[in-house]
Amino acid sequence: NLSLPTDTKDVQKVILAPAKKHAFVSKRTGTLDLYTVDVDGKNEKMILSGTGRERPDAVALAIHPQKNVAALVSTRDNLKNKDGFLLNTLLVVDLETGETKRLADSERIQLIDWIGDRLVFVKITQGASEANPDRHKLMSYDLSSGSEKELATTNYFNDVVSAKGAIYYSPAVYKVNGTVGLYKIQPDGSGKKTVFEKEVWNILRTSYDKLNVSVGQDW
Repeated sequence: NLSLPTDTKDVQKVILAPAKKHAFVSKRTGTLDLYTVDVDGKNEKMILSGTGRERPDAVALAIHPQKNVAALVSTRDNLKNKDGFLLNTLLVVDLETGETKRLADSERIQLIDWIGDRLVFVKITQGASEANPDRHKLMSYDLSSGSEKELATTNYFNDVVSAKGAIYYSPAVYKVNGTVGLYKIQPDGSGKKTVFEKEVWNILRTSYDKLNVSVGQDW
């Protein structure tokens, strides 16, 4: 709220900070807690306290480009599979209220990107054998509708990259579900295209308009 005098012609300086919060994870209390803060450093707040069960190498954070929402991957719930392996949990966190929504529990969760209101990520199917051709799933979660969509499945993805509003992915040849290659798909599952028809090991975005890919010994 601002009170501006109407009886002066002096310039009134108003300093603003974006309403969108910056989010970060810190271990200052001894646990890996999720904080929010204004970009000018004011109004810092712990929005989600850690449980002490988080493995530092398993924590990942992806902040929505426009809304006060973030995706958080951690082992905070101490869930384990039948073999005693600690599972990752994917939460969508409201950075204003601290409310959370659980999207997935998996042996491995890889955050790819927010594209508009869609969160793109890769997860391992629980209980699937190492030779299962549907072991890894490329998923899209729609924040506005709360629905999930499976974009692609295979035993293993060599690489997945987000660029210019689309997802580029390359299935590995081992137990591949379909054929190997470099594929492009929109985050809502539409517009799937084959870009390259050989196994791609790595995808590197070298400029805004270019991807470099490694194919065998070649780039």
